[in-house]
Formats: sequence, C-alpha cells, structure tokens
Amino acid sequence: MVLQKEQVDVNPKGYLEKREYNSFIVLDSSGISYDDEKELLCHSIEILNSIRVVKKANKMCSDFKSDFQINTDIYYKAMDSVLNNKSFSDADLKSYFESEQKKEEFLIFSRSLADNENELYLPYEVDFILLDMNMGAYNILNERKKDTLRDIYGSLACEVRYKNIGISDFILKAKELFISNSVINVAAE
Repeated sequence: MVLQKEQVDVNPKGYLEKREYNSFIVLDSSGISYDDEKELLCHSIEILNSIRVVKKANKMCSDFKSDFQINTDIYYKAMDSVLNNKSFSDADLKSYFESEQKKEEFLIFSRSLADNENELYLPYEVDFILLDMNMGAYNILNERKKDTLRDIYGSLACEVRYKNIGISDFILKAKELFISNSVINVAAE
C-alpha cells in the first residue's frame, strides 16, 4: 500500500499508525508535479511490493521442495510499462495473467492452511500423555499451576518445532520437566 503523506496517521509519539494496512510506505510526492505521474509511481511501487511477496512465496515453495514457482520477470516488465504508461503486447499480457493466476493459486492454497492453523496444533495435554506424564497428578493441579506448566512446556515445544534443539534432547528435557519438578512436586504442594 502506498500512502500519500497526508493519508498517514501519526500518533502523539510521532510513530506511524498502521491501521488496516499490512505493509505500506509513505510517499512524499511534493516533488512530483503531475497527479498522473504520482499515480504511475504509486502503481509501480505496488508492483514492486507484489514482487517482494511473490519472491517470499517462491522461496517457501523451494524450501518445501516444490516445483511451484511464480514468474517475477513479467512484474519487472510491468513496472517499467506502468512507469512509462505503456501497454503490454498480447504475449506479455498472457504471461502477466498466467502469473496472476499462479498468485491466486498460491493465495487459495495458503488461505486454506491459515484457516486450518488452529486445527494443526494439538493441545499440550496430548503431548503430555504421549510423553508419559502422570495425568492423574496433572489433573489435580489448579489452573494457575497448569498454565505455568503449559508455559514452560510451550517454550520447550517451540524450541523443537523450530529445530533449535534436537528431538532426542527435547524428549529428555520434557520428561525431566514432568518427572523432576513440575507435576509430582507441584501437585504435592
């Protein structure tokens, strides 16, 4: 999103308020004399931002060993054409709209994942059972103690999910957490 300077909300500390925009830049267009030039520049910046997002999508697909890629070359060409207020040839239009279709395909796929994000994560109690925690002792904990245990375990679980520690180390630390101090000792308090 490209905002003109007069469109930007600044809070009392002088920081920009993001509002409903995911990402934006503020364009001081006082040096640009014609409104149509401002508009073309804004559109070209929007294309540049789209290239940035497409590159992130392409990298994600590559990281997952997928052949799915969105052609960014046509967007650089589109940016040049927009800045010069020139239309595309039929061949370029075909390439552009093929890339737009691939972008939409990626967005539909990624939205389907986002819609299921909460369903991907299991309650920690499932892990607790699988890691052989004494669930009888866990169930008699008050909510504050359960929350504390879930917080400690959650930090450890994030470490293994992000591959900051190995799975074997994680299992040892998790079992140690349950056996040595948390459930048995906390339940006894």
